[in-house]
Amino acid sequence: SGDADVGCADDSKTGHALPRTLLKYSIASQLAYEPIPYVQGLWERFRCAGQPARHVHEEVLRDLFYGVNDAPRQHCVGTAHATVWMQGSTALIAFRGTTGLGDALTNLDTRLLPMATVRSSAASSGDAHCHADDAHCHAGYMGMMQSIIGAIESELRTHMVTAVVCTGHSLGGAVGSLAAT
Repeated sequence: SGDADVGCADDSKTGHALPRTLLKYSIASQLAYEPIPYVQGLWERFRCAGQPARHVHEEVLRDLFYGVNDAPRQHCVGTAHATVWMQGSTALIAFRGTTGLGDALTNLDTRLLPMATVRSSAASSGDAHCHADDAHCHAGYMGMMQSIIGAIESELRTHMVTAVVCTGHSLGGAVGSLAAT
């Protein structure tokens, strides 16, 4: 979204400056933990350039929601949760991290599986990403990604998405990294 992605958010109360894009994705990762009605309420409030922001978090929320075509949607399959924002032909997907026993069990499934499993599904969709033949992946993370990716891909196809940004916290960051492949 133009200048919003290259500027810095400066919170004058703390004196800290963070690249605005990173802060935006960090907040998206945090919102992945929230119930979708709460996230949609924020979308209603910040999708238009209306009232001035009172602090840096409101500025970043406006960056996150401004120009978002439809209310954000949440996909839940088993313990996997992802919130999807559509802004033009770009999708921002935030994966939720660990919140309960099911997620903890996913974290504990540390078997290593060949990345060829991910590569073969990407190749069938025409993705040209390559991985070393001996690369392996955490089985729990791969299983969670594979359980939810179909629902997300279906939504992305209906919106003719040309760019995707994946983010997440903890378990969600790992799943988001795999989904990006």
